[in-house]
Amino acid sequence: MTVRVWDNGGRTFDRYTVFTGRDAYVMGPTGDHPQGVCQYVGDAGHVTPEGTRVAVADLPEAVQRAIAKVQRGGARRGQT
Repeated sequence: MTVRVWDNGGRTFDRYTVFTGRDAYVMGPTGDHPQGVCQYVGDAGHVTPEGTRVAVADLPEAVQRAIAKVQRGGARRGQT
């Protein structure tokens, strides 16, 4: 599955917009940590990312783990 990520540079805590296939998520720098944000925000076709596109490998490890969890189906829509 193709993953595309945009980084708004920290303008907001949910700085990363992550597209996995048809789904879109917003994530903070702590990934799916309980005090962070990792939320399904809708169908990718209806979400406009802000910022600059970045490579997954350049993201914090916590965000990379959250993306991997989403890809495995461990985080369902509305339950991240």
